[in-house]
Order: sequence, then structure tokens, then C-alpha cells
Amino acid sequence: MSGWRAPERRGEESACDRQQRQMGIRDGCRATARAFNAKVAESGAVVLMISADLPFAQKRFCEAEGLDHVVPLSTFRSSFVKDYGLEMLGGPLKGLSARAVLVLDEKDQIVHAELVPEIVQEPDYDAALAAAK
Repeated sequence: MSGWRAPERRGEESACDRQQRQMGIRDGCRATARAFNAKVAESGAVVLMISADLPFAQKRFCEAEGLDHVVPLSTFRSSFVKDYGLEMLGGPLKGLSARAVLVLDEKDQIVHAELVPEIVQEPDYDAALAAAK
């Protein structure tokens, strides 16, 4: 196969980032993952970053971004978005997940929930971290 080369890979774009880019939003999901990673570094809390991205893409993203305090989980082939009432029901993002933050205690009980009103808005990091203490 002389002359053939694998296509050059650029930075991985998550499904969340792709949907936001299509709406003219820049760096939303990445910014949230980075912010939570930095803010929980000292607390001992665990951040579960749940997205529609495939597990291998999530792993590459976390490694590339140095997200040591974030555990990526995929909703691929799951009913998580519907089960938690996070599915967007209309507009250009119909069928995708709304941006939300859930804080669970050591008994897996929800102690804080925030449904971010606009996809372009970042969550209230301080409220989530206060609930995690």
C-alpha cells in the first residue's frame, strides 16, 4: 500500500462539544470537565462525567486533558438520559442530553441537582461542591 497514510488526527471532539459548536457555542463541555477536575482535586470527591461519547473517545479526552479526578461514563446504548428526565424534547438538540449536575452522597442518594437553564451556561460549581461535603 505504498503512498497510503492514515489521516492525521486532530484534537478529539466530543458529541457534546460537536452539538455546541453547531450552535455557535465554544468549549462548553470541555470547560465544565476541566473546572470540576480542578475544583475536586483537594476534596476527595469523584466526578462522574456522563456523556453520549463512546467510552474510548472519553478515555482519550480525559488523558489528553489530564483529567485525573474525572471518571467518564457513556450513555451509549443506555436509557440514562430518559430515566433521569434529561432528554431535550425539541429544537436542534432534540434527543440529546441537557446539561445537568447531580451530587450523590455515599449512599447514592441525590443531595443536589441542577438542571442548567441554558446549554451555554456553566453549572454552579460552588453549590455542587458544597453539597458534596
